[in-house]
Amino acid sequence: MTYPIVDSARQNRILAAIPLSHYARLSEHLKPVTLTAGQVICEPGESLNFVYFHTTCTTSLVSQTAEGESSELAMTGRDGLVGVSLVLGSHTVNHRVVVQCAGLAYRMPAAIFQSELVRCRELQQLALCHVQALITQMSQSIVCIGHHSVRERLCYWLLFNQAAVGNDHLKVTHETIANMLGVRRESITQALGKLQSAGWVSSGRGQIQVLDREGLREAVCECFSLVYDETERLYARVTLSTQTSSPMSEGPDHF
Repeated sequence: MTYPIVDSARQNRILAAIPLSHYARLSEHLKPVTLTAGQVICEPGESLNFVYFHTTCTTSLVSQTAEGESSELAMTGRDGLVGVSLVLGSHTVNHRVVVQCAGLAYRMPAAIFQSELVRCRELQQLALCHVQALITQMSQSIVCIGHHSVRERLCYWLLFNQAAVGNDHLKVTHETIANMLGVRRESITQALGKLQSAGWVSSGRGQIQVLDREGLREAVCECFSLVYDETERLYARVTLSTQTSSPMSEGPDHF
């Protein structure tokens, strides 16, 4: 019997690490969807009907005040998925999930995902790994917001998204970044101007291009390395535990 294999879905780190025999079954329920910048995938209190595996887009968990002010809690790229509450046994989300950088994701019905968590040990372990990585991001963001400059935080945001989408061209506006960092749009424009003067980025027409990743890494706060290293440690640990079933697929650099 043959199975349909959605090759590009394996750009997602979780799907890439699942043994082919399990992935062949999962692929029957994966549907490619194009997500646009600013699109709201779910609101607090809503039931999750689908899980999204990112390949060339990023999303953010966002908390919002009663006055409408928002702040980004954590970001997800090719290493993760939207739908972590299902992993933890809940059918609703506590935060808004917003698309930051437009791109492609693969959607799976929530009911199928939950049943596969039981059937596929590797999927369960990798999903829990992503949950822990998100917790690391959230805890570090408290330090970052309180102690680091807009420029440093902007470098973090750009580096994360560049790695997460696997592309130097980020389809995102100054206003979107400002909303996520909880600062004025003018502050982002000024910080980007300094990065552009240094030759590290170029900006215009609703997109930002990363020209010099190493330059950004020199200017970023230590939060980026802390989160990056912890994420890699978590996935390396899970990889070792799942290698008896199937080794982690090689692919492009992940965040």
